[in-house]
Amino acid sequence: MALPAMAANLATPVGLAYLVASLSAFGTSALAAMTVLDRVIQFSYCAFFALPGALAPVLGQNIGASRDDRVRSAVIFTRRLVVCYGLAVWLVLLLCGGMIADLYQLGDEARAVFMAFCLWGGGLWVLIGLDFVAIAVFLTMNRSWWVAVFAWLRATAGTVPFVFAGTHWFGSSGALPGMFTGNALIALVSITTASLTAKRFFTSRAPVMSVGAH
Repeated sequence: MALPAMAANLATPVGLAYLVASLSAFGTSALAAMTVLDRVIQFSYCAFFALPGALAPVLGQNIGASRDDRVRSAVIFTRRLVVCYGLAVWLVLLLCGGMIADLYQLGDEARAVFMAFCLWGGGLWVLIGLDFVAIAVFLTMNRSWWVAVFAWLRATAGTVPFVFAGTHWFGSSGALPGMFTGNALIALVSITTASLTAKRFFTSRAPVMSVGAH
């Protein structure tokens, strides 16, 4: 599990490097917005970032105890929690985005970048949040390398073309929504793969558990 996790962590700086390089073409104001957004995202979605570390032990313990019903319940509950939490954060960003921009005294260019995230990024982060649940599923169901695979897909195919298209069509304000759109699409594939992985995992365990019960 350690090696796939290390490989996955190496992917994030690659995607961010391309994003920062793209925003730098629009001047320091756009980069200032990126700095503010980094703090806002880290604070607003701290619960999402903690999910794999919190959920994986719960899943692993119940898998070891052959309580697949509890594993399913934990995954379903966490997904619902992610959706509710993500929508609540999005609503707060929509209502308070202007005040936050004023608090940081963002100029016109920086404000446009920040408000574009508040308008679109918050909704896309609901899907990205569900991807953290998928990570916990992969880690506990013998598919840990999928974590690294999807991390690199997000940093490359889910970032480069979408940031390029966003900045080409909408300027600096299109960079972050572009990246999060690509990340959300990769997250959707990851979530689907995790669901199929869980289904196959439980199906493969059913005969073994049946024999153990007898």
